[in-house]
Amino acid sequence: MAAPARLLLEHLRAELRTPGLDYAEPLTPITGGYDTRIFAFRLTGASEPFSIPLILRILSNQYPSARALTERATQNAVAGFGYPAPRVLLASSDPTILGGAFLIMERLAGRPLLNVKWLGIASVLVVGADGRSLENAEIGSPPTTSENVPSPMATSGGGTACWDWRTS
Repeated sequence: MAAPARLLLEHLRAELRTPGLDYAEPLTPITGGYDTRIFAFRLTGASEPFSIPLILRILSNQYPSARALTERATQNAVAGFGYPAPRVLLASSDPTILGGAFLIMERLAGRPLLNVKWLGIASVLVVGADGRSLENAEIGSPPTTSENVPSPMATSGGGTACWDWRTS
């Protein structure tokens, strides 16, 4: 068993308090992660919601590890508003467990949202204070910080947006 697979299983056994937990389907690499390593897998001996097909995303260490927690909040908010986005079941900002912060999320059929509808994606990612997406939100340029990391900022509709940008 490869190192991430063994380490993940050990972590999940402790986290879920299920010593008999094992892989029904081993970690299988999935291509397409820009700055993450992505794996599909399935567990046996797990209770809901961990008994479904799952995805592991291990984030690159080039960004702050707290990004995993921000991504969990964003993914779960988008899914909570009814968009077909996978829910994050577990997120860790501890890079010592798997060599980087990570997320475990539902594995859903389909294509990534950005591959389906590139234009208009801001209306999915920006949510107003009243819980509705802001179709005409004015977002502006991302704020600059000394570390060039994503920063939340207010929108004209009273909601918040979190930028994710890359430096050149």
